[in-house]
Amino acid sequence: MKRRRYTPIYLGVLLACLTNTANSGTTILTDSDFPRGHTFVKGAGNTLHIQNTGTAYLSDSMAHTGVLSSELNAILIVDDHVHVTNNGMGDAILVVTGAKAYFNNGLTAVVGAGNDYFALASTDAGSELHVTGTANVISPDKIGFGIYLGNNTKNSFDDVNVQAGSIGIQNMGVTTIDKQVKIDLNDIDTSSVGILNFTSTNGKLTLNDAVSINMTATHSFSGYNYGMYNSNNQADFNNGLSINFIDNGYTYSRIGVYSTAGTVKIANTLSILASKADSSYALFAINGGKILVNNALVNVSGHFISSGANSQIDMSTVAGSIIDGNTALISGGVINFNLTDSKWYFDQNSALTLLSGSDSDIYFMPSAGAYKTLTMGTLSGTNHTFWMQTKLDDGSSQETDKIIISQSGAGQHLLNITNSGGSGGLTSGDGIKVVEVNGTSTSNNFALNSPVRAGIYEYTLHQGSTTNAADQNWYLRTTSEQLNPDIGTYLGNQTAATGLFMHSLHDRLGEPQYAERFRNDNDSQSSAWVRLATTHSKNLAGGDLFKQHNTGYLVHLGGDIAQWTDNDNNRYHIGLMAAYGKNDTETKSQVTGSRVKGNIEGYSLGAYFTWYDNEKLPEGWYVDAWTMYNWFDNETQSSTYDSRAWTNSVEAGYAYKFAESERWQWMIEPHAQVAYTYYDADNHTDSNGVRVSDDDASGFSTRLGGRLYLRDALNQKNAQVFLEANWLYNSAKNTLRFNGEQIADNTPSNRFEVKAGMQGAITPKLHIYSHIGLQWGKDQYEGASGQVGVKYNF
Repeated sequence: MKRRRYTPIYLGVLLACLTNTANSGTTILTDSDFPRGHTFVKGAGNTLHIQNTGTAYLSDSMAHTGVLSSELNAILIVDDHVHVTNNGMGDAILVVTGAKAYFNNGLTAVVGAGNDYFALASTDAGSELHVTGTANVISPDKIGFGIYLGNNTKNSFDDVNVQAGSIGIQNMGVTTIDKQVKIDLNDIDTSSVGILNFTSTNGKLTLNDAVSINMTATHSFSGYNYGMYNSNNQADFNNGLSINFIDNGYTYSRIGVYSTAGTVKIANTLSILASKADSSYALFAINGGKILVNNALVNVSGHFISSGANSQIDMSTVAGSIIDGNTALISGGVINFNLTDSKWYFDQNSALTLLSGSDSDIYFMPSAGAYKTLTMGTLSGTNHTFWMQTKLDDGSSQETDKIIISQSGAGQHLLNITNSGGSGGLTSGDGIKVVEVNGTSTSNNFALNSPVRAGIYEYTLHQGSTTNAADQNWYLRTTSEQLNPDIGTYLGNQTAATGLFMHSLHDRLGEPQYAERFRNDNDSQSSAWVRLATTHSKNLAGGDLFKQHNTGYLVHLGGDIAQWTDNDNNRYHIGLMAAYGKNDTETKSQVTGSRVKGNIEGYSLGAYFTWYDNEKLPEGWYVDAWTMYNWFDNETQSSTYDSRAWTNSVEAGYAYKFAESERWQWMIEPHAQVAYTYYDADNHTDSNGVRVSDDDASGFSTRLGGRLYLRDALNQKNAQVFLEANWLYNSAKNTLRFNGEQIADNTPSNRFEVKAGMQGAITPKLHIYSHIGLQWGKDQYEGASGQVGVKYNF
C-alpha cells in the first residue's frame, strides 16, 4: 500500500494540532497587511491570527513545505475562508511538528499538476488541525493526494470535499469528521485509495455523517485500488458509507472496504458498487481485520472474503437490503449474515459461518451449467427462501445446487426449486440430495416454497435416507402416485370444452309452446332470445389421484330468422345462434395436496331447426336439431394451447296431458336427445416438460328423460312451473397421453340429472324462463347448474 510520510517542517499535506501553552507572542494579520504568498508561523508560543480578510487567496510555488503553514509548536488561527494554492512540489496547507491550526470558516487547499504532496496535511506527533465549515481539497493529478493526518495527530472537521487522483484522505491520528465527506478520485491507478486509515499506534477515524467515495477509471491497469483501506486502526462510519467504482469500460481490480489487523464499523447505510469479477471484492477482512456492519440498509455488488484467524465480516441486523456477490472463508475467517427482508445473490460456491434473520431470499444464480454449494456452519432464524437449480430426473445425476450445514440447522426455511433441464422421472434410492447435513437439522428445518414438477411427476421433500434413520440430509423424491396435477387440469379443460355449449331445446328457449299462445296472426314471425347459464361440478380424476372442481359460465343468444306453418298445423323454425363461454378448472393432488388451475375460453357459432306438429296447442311431437362449431383458448399454469369442437344434436319429444281440471292441465313430456361432438386439440410440450398428445374426447352424448309441468288453461299469463329428470350418457373416453402415458379424466359415463324451473310472461311479447339443476355420478361426481333466459317475439 502506497502512503506518504513526513519529516518535520519539510514534508506535509496533512493537518494536525497539538496543544502548546507557551506564549512567546501573537501576530494579527488583517486584510491591509495580509501577504498573498508564502505565509507561516513557527516556534513554541508564537501565534498567527488572520482575520477580517474576507476570502484570502494565497498562491506560491513552495518545495517541501506549505504555502500556508504552522510549524514547531506554533498556533495558526484563520477566521475567514482561505484559498491556498501550491504550484510547486509541496503542500498547500501544512501543520507540522506539534503545531496547531484552527480554520474557523472553512478552507480551500489546491496543489497543481505533477505535485505528489498532499494538498492539506497535519503531520508529526502532537500536531492538531481543526476546520469549522467546509474543507475543499483539490489535487487533481493522477498522482494527486488530498488530506494527510499523521500519526499521533488530533484533528476535527465539519464537511470535507476532496478531489484527488491517488489518495483522498490518509489518517494515522485521532480524527473526527462531524458532517458529510465526499471524495472523488477522478483518475485512479494501482493502489489508489479513497480513505487510507493506517497507524502504528492507537489512532481512530470517526465519521459522524454520510461518506461518499467515487473512484473513476480513465484507463485499464493491473493491481488493486481501494475505496477504504484500514490497517492497524479503527474507523467508525456512524451514518453510512457509499463507494462507487466507475470503470467506464476499463478493466482493473478493486476492493470496497479492506481491513487488516484493524476494525471498521459501519452503521445506517452501506453502498458499494464494485464488480462481480473474480478479482473484485466488496468487503475483504484479513489478518485479524474486522468489518462490522450493523443496523444498516445495504446495497452491495462485489464479493466477500474473510481470511485468517480472528478475521471477521459481520452483517448484523441488515434489513431491506441487496447483496450481490460470493462469499469465501479462508484459514479460519468468519462471515456472519443476519438478514431481514433482504436479497442475496451469488453465482459461485459460497460459505458463511452463520446465516440468521428472517424473510430473506437467497439466490443460487445460474452460471454456465455449473451448480453451486452454500456452506453454512449454522443456519438459524426463520422463513428464509433459498432459490436453487436442480436437474429433476430419477436422481441418478445428482446435478443440483446444494446447501451444506456443517454444524446445526434450525428454524423453518423454504427451498424454491427450479428445474434445470431434467425431464422428470421416478427417483431411485434416496432421491436427489439438496441439503447435506454434517451436523444436525431439525425436522421442520426445510419445506418446499412451491410445488416442484417435471414431466408427469411432482417431487416432494423428505428428510432422511430410505435406509438410514439417523440420516438428516434432505432429498427430493417421486413415487408412481405423485403425478403432476397439471395432468388433471388438461383433462378438465378437455372435458369442459366438449360440454360447455351442449344444450337442449328447453335450455335454449324454455317452453316454446308457452310463448306461442301469446302470438297473434298478424305478429312478425321472428324472435330473439338470450340466456345466461352457470355450471359447477366436482369429481375424482386420473385414477382417483386428483380431485377436480369446474365452474363454467355461458352467454348464449340467437333468434329465429324464419318461421312458418303449413295446412297440417305443423310449425317450423329456423334460427341462428352464437355463444361465449368460460370454464375454470382447479385440480388438487390427492397425494401431495398441491393445486393447479386452468381455464378455457370459447366461442361458438351455430344454427337450429325446430318442428312442432301442433301449431299452438301444448300437445304433440317436436323435433329440434342444431349444429355448433366451437373454438377455444386453453390455459394451464404451465402452457397455453388451442382446441376446437364441432357438435351436432337431434332431440325429439312428445307432450301430452295426463290429468286436467277445469283450469289446470298436468303435462308430461318424454324426450330423447343424441349429439355427437368431434374434438381436436394441439399437441404440445409445456414448460414442465409434459408432452400432451393424442386427445380422445370425441363421442356421442345422449339424454333420455321426461318433463312434468303444470299449465293454467284459463289464465295464460300465469307462470308455468316444471320438474325434469334425465339419464345422461357420454361415450367419449376423455383421455390424453402425457409423455406417452394415457390417463383418463374419469368423468362418469352415466349421470343422473334433475331440474326444476319456471317460465312467465312479463308482457305478451317478453318472456322469462329459468331453472336450477343437479347431477350425480360415480367417482364422487356432483354437479349443479342454473340459468335465466329471456325471449322476445317481434
